[in-house]
Amino acid sequence: MTFPDADRDQVLAAADLCDQAGAYSFDIGQSADDQDNWHAIAFYRGATLVVNHQPSAAHAATALARRLLTGAACKCGRKVSLREGARPGWCQWQLAGPRWVSGCAAPPMEIPAGQRGDIQALRRAISEREEAS
Repeated sequence: MTFPDADRDQVLAAADLCDQAGAYSFDIGQSADDQDNWHAIAFYRGATLVVNHQPSAAHAATALARRLLTGAACKCGRKVSLREGARPGWCQWQLAGPRWVSGCAAPPMEIPAGQRGDIQALRRAISEREEAS
């Protein structure tokens, strides 16, 4: 898919975030009928997240990333905040060039069992990390 260079960082950041979150595939594109109608999709085993009707690739990518992060638990175990100046007890995430980055130094989540995109394996890993802390 071709998209404007100005949208590059947001698209790469969304693709990277989907990868970090265990998606087995990421897609971004525009409607053949309407050049101002973009979508972004993250594919997981047992789940698909879709954002439609966005005016640009950057908007679609950012909307999908925000959907993934809103209400999510960070790798540190705290809830993700997308607001400037994260609330106490929350981990602030922000877009930094071609990546979404957390405000903590927790190591990446290890998911030894299951296939990529396996939501149940991810839930088990999160539970194990919470029990260990």
